[in-house]
Amino acid sequence: MGPITLIDCLVTDQPPVPALQQLLIQHKIRLEVV
Repeated sequence: MGPITLIDCLVTDQPPVPALQQLLIQHKIRLEVV
């Protein structure tokens, strides 16, 4: 896996833990829980 700055969207089947959610928000990464 590369640096988080290369990601613009994370697709997962479960909501991430709060620390990861905060990191995604800080880096303006879209989250899709399907």
